[in-house]
Amino acid sequence: MNGKTVRIAVLAAACGLLSGWAQATQPAAAQVHTYRVELDAGGGLRALQPLSGQDRAETDRIAQELRHWLFEPAREDGRPVASESYVRVLARPGAAGAPPQILQATAGPAPAHLTLPELPADVRRQGKRGVVVLRLQTDAEGRVADVAVDQVQGDVTRAMARAALAAAQQWRFLPERVAGRAVAGEVLLPVCFQASQAREDCQWTGPNARAYGSDTVLALDPQVRLRIAGR
Repeated sequence: MNGKTVRIAVLAAACGLLSGWAQATQPAAAQVHTYRVELDAGGGLRALQPLSGQDRAETDRIAQELRHWLFEPAREDGRPVASESYVRVLARPGAAGAPPQILQATAGPAPAHLTLPELPADVRRQGKRGVVVLRLQTDAEGRVADVAVDQVQGDVTRAMARAALAAAQQWRFLPERVAGRAVAGEVLLPVCFQASQAREDCQWTGPNARAYGSDTVLALDPQVRLRIAGR
């Protein structure tokens, strides 16, 4: 690949973005930690299960923080009901025993299986780089029912867009549940073709002109919403 690498950035989902934590002078690499949450009809946290995270100790520490967060449960016929969702937290490990620095948190369907796009050799040789943001409709089984290009950024070719769309057909998601019933969802998800691993190489603009990075999968209308972090 002539020193270039092609990377897909597909890390999930939400309507409530939590930010404002202090940045370390020399911050460690941020990691995504995913949790399954079960809520009662009042939004109380009934169960919390870590699903992923490179550092189990950090995952457990964030889980303790998450237990103090406030949630808005799903509604059915206008009434709040018990619901299940997935919270993805982007955080940097705390230095010298300090708490993790939480950078983002989203709720909604979570990626369960994601495959890399295959690019033609000539595109790889040209070193093209850019972001293809896909809009995906997922069914109640977590399969991709429909996918389209929502926007592109950078030096994106038709071949790159086609490769992203083809890969997305094989993706699977963990669906949210409303009153015990799995439901369909809609997410925006970036596919990043880039020359380095730097997160700033994969920036995209979501609803309300808010900037997002490679680690965000954004649910457009999640059943469960994060209200605020608190104690």
